[in-house]
Amino acid sequence: MGSRCVLVVVVSHDPVFLATFAEWSLKGRLLVWATKLMVVTSLPLPKLHSLLSSHWTFSMMNTILFNLDDSPPNLRVSVYTHLPYTQEGAQMVGVASWTPQRGLVVREGRSLFPPKFFK
Repeated sequence: MGSRCVLVVVVSHDPVFLATFAEWSLKGRLLVWATKLMVVTSLPLPKLHSLLSSHWTFSMMNTILFNLDDSPPNLRVSVYTHLPYTQEGAQMVGVASWTPQRGLVVREGRSLFPPKFFK
């Protein structure tokens, strides 16, 4: 019997919807640890940080957020995750960026779905 890896993609620019999704996905057990969650949004960084740090689904599960900055002419996507246990404490970290010119660039020493727990 093989294991399955599922990727769930949620696209919304509404922080209330994203918060509700986080709550109901937890209550309904939509996600398991092997599930990868990708959230695509265009929220301002303070709202994004608040969303990541205040919802277990986003802070503890295998989640990355693609934050769109579509200000013409500089289309850019910044990719973030929340690391709950670092030496500096819990923090939102940038793991990658995307532009039409360069494509997806993962930051040195980072991965798109970094481990959140260390022994």
